[in-house]
Amino acid sequence: MISKSRVIFLSYLALIFLVLSACKKMEKDEVSSLSVYIYHADKPKIEEFGYQKKKLDSVVTFNYTSQKDSSKVIDIEFYLKSNIFNFGGENFILSKSNIIYKDKISGMDFYYYVLESPSIDGTGPILFNKDYGLLAIFNVFGPMLIFRKENDINNYNEDVFMNLKNYDTNY
Repeated sequence: MISKSRVIFLSYLALIFLVLSACKKMEKDEVSSLSVYIYHADKPKIEEFGYQKKKLDSVVTFNYTSQKDSSKVIDIEFYLKSNIFNFGGENFILSKSNIIYKDKISGMDFYYYVLESPSIDGTGPILFNKDYGLLAIFNVFGPMLIFRKENDINNYNEDVFMNLKNYDTNY
């Protein structure tokens, strides 16, 4: 026969184990700010954005909101199992080229993503890393955007700009 105190002890132990195992599945949200360089021409306009990253079991969400104009919002849902993300109602897939852009500031590898259903006036390519989020968005008929968490960028955006501009969309 097990004593009452032993049953209580084992119950508490089981409860602690449950709480600790549940905590492993929860990821800490990342909240910060970053600078978005908006290129309409050669000289970029710089705008500060709030940045929030939430990681769940199978999806990582990224939210970028302008600190100047809260109607400027970019939401991304990255699906870990399929390596696809959704942006603006469109799915973006990893480029078949397997080309990796090594960012000179963060030191991270970024991958080229293209529209799953390509169109002549569609957005892309996009440089993305599942840990960092967006590095750059190329728009055929709109501005190009470069997202920087770092402050001292010197002329590194030029390198990103040229890589996206010269990317071969036939991949």
